[in-house]
Amino acid sequence: MSATTDSTTGKRAADRPGVRTRARVGWGDLAWLTWRQHRWTVLGTLAIALVGVAGMLLVRAAFLDEAANGYPAQGWGDYTGLGLTLPGGLMLYGTFIGAVWGAPMLAWEYDQRTNVVAWTQDLPVARWLVGKAVLLGAVAALIGAVLGGTAHLMANAINDVPRYVSVNMFEEGFEYHPALQAAYALFGFALGLAIAALVRRTVLAVGLTLVVGLLTKVVVELWLRGRYQSPHTTFAPVGEDIRPLGPAKDQALYFEGGYANADGVLGTVPPRCYGPESADQAWFQGCLKDSGLTHFLEQYHPAERLGTFRLIEGVLFLALAAALFAFALRRVKKAAA
Repeated sequence: MSATTDSTTGKRAADRPGVRTRARVGWGDLAWLTWRQHRWTVLGTLAIALVGVAGMLLVRAAFLDEAANGYPAQGWGDYTGLGLTLPGGLMLYGTFIGAVWGAPMLAWEYDQRTNVVAWTQDLPVARWLVGKAVLLGAVAALIGAVLGGTAHLMANAINDVPRYVSVNMFEEGFEYHPALQAAYALFGFALGLAIAALVRRTVLAVGLTLVVGLLTKVVVELWLRGRYQSPHTTFAPVGEDIRPLGPAKDQALYFEGGYANADGVLGTVPPRCYGPESADQAWFQGCLKDSGLTHFLEQYHPAERLGTFRLIEGVLFLALAAALFAFALRRVKKAAA
């Protein structure tokens, strides 16, 4: 802060003994301000995350004991359902951070008209936004990394037990990774800031962040992810014994498949082929061939591509986060000018 003048003595604060002045607001001041304003949000999120971490570690311990001693392990119940349910929250973590951390951080200042006070000459708007975003974003990314890493350890323990239970790390377990969860958190946080800078209303910003964040995850998971690379293809005449999705089908990412013509074009099985006679496999296959569906095609990504796909998606979300934060910073600086 700049030195001030005492109206009664006419002396500057810097000239009075025992008075400490500062040339600028430091990182310590920003950290204190951020903590004071957002401590309950951070503590609430941390409490929820700790419950999830504890649950996943409990499931991991149960499956590790089962792997060592057989099933049912002494003193443990069947934690299969819990193990397959608990990590579901990871799919929403980045969107949650955007809606509960990112959007309110900025929109609340506009709603309460405190932005005029917060963005003073001692603390310019760019430094205020960058400082708080770095501090909160780092904490959100760290919590996400812990959640993702714990889910990864739990899923590996489940897969190490030779039972019908398994987690396909390329499908339902794709997001069980610390770096990916950190990237999702940063994307969600930046998305919330960008939308708040655009609409300047807390409730609207939170709602839009939820909608846009969820839609982004849906589009990436259901449409874009399978297109990071060209899929492998199995293509064989109807009736031949082929193994769909290759030898490691339990850890492969399914892309698309079905009955196709000789040129590899997927088609639809006509209703007449599902008549009472379809129980006869030879009759069913003959009906397919009469309809021009002479082959069975499946496209998939093998398990060894998992690391590459995770890297691509992590870089994608980090790039989106950087672009969204740059947009938010530009909007806020323009509004404060």
